[in-house]
Amino acid sequence: MPIAATPRYDLLVRQADALRRAGAYSKAVQAFHAITLQFPQRSEAFSNLAGMLQIAGHPMPALQAISRALELDPANLSALQNSAEILKDFGEWSTVLATYDAALQHTPHSPALRFARALQLLMTGQWKEGWREHEQRVHVPDMPLQRTPLHTPRWDGSPLHGRHILLDQEQGLGDQIMCARFAADVVARGGRVTIRCSAALQVLFSALPGVCVHSDADAVPAHDVHASLFSLPYLLGVHAPAQLSGDAYLTPVGPCPAHICRVLDTPDTQGFARVGLVWSGNPQHRNDARRSITPALLQPLLGAPRTQLVSLQRHDATMSALPEALAGHVLDLGASLHSMNDTAHALRQLDLLITVDTAVAHLAGALGVPTLLLVPFVPDWRWMLNRSDTPWYRSMTLLRQATLFEWRPVIAAARTHVDALTGTPR
Repeated sequence: MPIAATPRYDLLVRQADALRRAGAYSKAVQAFHAITLQFPQRSEAFSNLAGMLQIAGHPMPALQAISRALELDPANLSALQNSAEILKDFGEWSTVLATYDAALQHTPHSPALRFARALQLLMTGQWKEGWREHEQRVHVPDMPLQRTPLHTPRWDGSPLHGRHILLDQEQGLGDQIMCARFAADVVARGGRVTIRCSAALQVLFSALPGVCVHSDADAVPAHDVHASLFSLPYLLGVHAPAQLSGDAYLTPVGPCPAHICRVLDTPDTQGFARVGLVWSGNPQHRNDARRSITPALLQPLLGAPRTQLVSLQRHDATMSALPEALAGHVLDLGASLHSMNDTAHALRQLDLLITVDTAVAHLAGALGVPTLLLVPFVPDWRWMLNRSDTPWYRSMTLLRQATLFEWRPVIAAARTHVDALTGTPR
């Protein structure tokens, strides 16, 4: 049975977790390990250590720690969840699902467990049950959803018969882009459709046919029923990946801005293949350390003949100029991208985009731009398993890590694609 918490234990856990949230992973591992030495009979102490070890990229010690946690308390819910996450690092996909099933025997109505299991179902192509259980996300405590309090009835997917439906965003830019494809299906249900999206997407989404678009900075427009954009696969009955066409469904609004064309039209690279690069996502994303790559790893791409490499990495507080590893080899478009519509225009000027898993990848796929997506060994659920294509975007090819944390073969494969694009013999 779990041991009751003590003020001393709680204080130490808060201090260790503060290190984790600050990104001081090595110190956080040391702090959580020290807690297990002081409280060797606490299952949750070993579970916390295991979770931290997994985040820090130490899968084998994490597996050892979580095994001890479950020895101390086989019904420890957080330990069972951490166990499933750790098993992903070993590619034990069937065991991951079995672990969630075992955990639900102890806590059958846990929204957190049901949601985590839903992502595993979606990853393995079991979409009918996966999308249904995905609806549990709204009941998960501390789930970072940007939900608007709405008091109108929730749409159940039935014909709208002229009613006005509000499709509200709740997650990141990439998620909104991915689910915007379903707006046309809602329009086909016979209603008036308004999308309420992040301000960065308002101009871009305004080109969606039959849809009115509001920013989440605007007042909520009057409407009869509502649904989350991310609930649409469930409400529309998307039961299998084959139901998605993968066709492009977005287009940039207006002409390509002159400031983007000026950067791209360099006389000495006329006739070269334009290849875009995005190597980093939002650093606040919980999985960013695994999905983003260091610019130095892109070095094998720098010498590709008859290729103009273009950075679409937007400038922000963490990057105001190209990293040293790329300077002098890559055209920097980041300072010219002031909106997602600007980025869409830039993407349409490319022959190929090479990107990590971030919002620009979704935008390129939604535009139909040929894209190489660099996928970590443990992929985000939407990229599924053991396939080089994706039902979400027909123009996208997935280049996957075969080994945990090892990007070099993935970049080498990307270079092979670039050489094929330019007709360069290998």
